[in-house]
Amino acid sequence: MKMIDPGTDVTSLNRNNLEEMALAGITGLVATLGTPVRTKVMSAQTLLEFYETQIDFQHKRTREYLIDTYVAVGIHPFFVPADWEKVFKELPKYLKEKRVVAFGETGLDPRSPVPMATQEEIFKVELRMAKEYNKVVIAHLPQQWQKEHTAITNSGVTLALSEQQQWVKKLLELLDEAKFNPGHLVIEHANAPVVKMITDSGCNACISVQPWRNITPKDATRMLQTADLNRTLINSDCGIWLPSDPLSVPKTVLEMRLLNFRDEEIENVVYKNPTRLFNLA
Repeated sequence: MKMIDPGTDVTSLNRNNLEEMALAGITGLVATLGTPVRTKVMSAQTLLEFYETQIDFQHKRTREYLIDTYVAVGIHPFFVPADWEKVFKELPKYLKEKRVVAFGETGLDPRSPVPMATQEEIFKVELRMAKEYNKVVIAHLPQQWQKEHTAITNSGVTLALSEQQQWVKKLLELLDEAKFNPGHLVIEHANAPVVKMITDSGCNACISVQPWRNITPKDATRMLQTADLNRTLINSDCGIWLPSDPLSVPKTVLEMRLLNFRDEEIENVVYKNPTRLFNLA
């Protein structure tokens, strides 16, 4: 079965990772913000050069393993250049590239050192540009840290999950204000309490199956049992900063098969949905 990983840091994947992904059936990746720009001192030029590397070099590298790399551009809430306005002045030329399929990973996060007002302003600009260029937006959903997430029976976790629902609500309010088509928004890092909330709103929920988030393939499969499978995706959210698994998507497919999901349901989640959403060739 063909699969697409619709959210990963391609720069973190070595040749062995790519070979394993290709053998497992992954034929496409959507590359989001990666390691080269995760520095304390960052300018608009640094970010633009990173986009160029993603578009030109990374696709050639993954193509050696018959994996197509598509690119998301935009400003992550944690990594905002001081001269961020210059990024948007230059973005139109990148948005015309056939491999640039989305804005992202963008959104809001209260842990970022960037003022929330600036984060919101940037997100609003990205929604406007995404409408103009008919691109999908991949929005980051704030997460609690692992020690909070694992203590699932503690009342403190209930508060954290409620907080997460509030951030979904905030994103939806900004979406409504911008009159942005919810079908063109992917909210990633979705956990069990918010997957249905996201898909009921008309948006798309992406479950990040990643060890440091304490979301296993079995966890993701349980979430999918009650999800709208026409509006749900799975990604690995790979990166070098915290433990990741480049085979998260195929491992989740195996779990779905073990729980008797139909082949067409699995194909929807891991191939048809990302192909349709990102208009992949």
